Amino acid sequence: MPISRKYSRKQILVVDDDPDSCEMLAVFLTSHDFDVVTAATVSAGLALVRQHRFDLHVLDWHFPDGNGPALCQQMGALDTPLVIWSSDAQEETRQQALSTGAAAFFTKPIDLDRFLVVVQQLTQDAGQAIDSATRPTQEQWSYTAFNAWWAPSLEFR
Repeated sequence: MPISRKYSRKQILVVDDDPDSCEMLAVFLTSHDFDVVTAATVSAGLALVRQHRFDLHVLDWHFPDGNGPALCQQMGALDTPLVIWSSDAQEETRQQALSTGAAAFFTKPIDLDRFLVVVQQLTQDAGQAIDSATRPTQEQWSYTAFNAWWAPSLEFR
């Protein structure tokens, strides 16, 4: 159940059909002062976003009851930043995720330190509508030392 907005912690929805992945991300993000709600199916994730506004959505790409592109498009319409994390490392999947509204794409297994930087940046201005015009672009994140630090498992649109 989502936490009331009276608390200042940012709220993240994680949708992944792998319970271990959900638990790992929930524990990690909670330890970094985020409130995390998890869902194991597309339908459960969509039900949660209808009930509550989250500061960030972290989504898997493949689900037994739906698919990442449709979920990404539906959740992307809510003007909440999206991060995709998937075991599908194909370039076509990465490009499709970014073109359907994801602000970032990570390939599992992910580097949690890098993931945390992205989560903190994307939730920094949460509460304000974030659309494709204000979502961070590669250029906004780039300077030589920072770019050298990013792994190929991360891409911004």
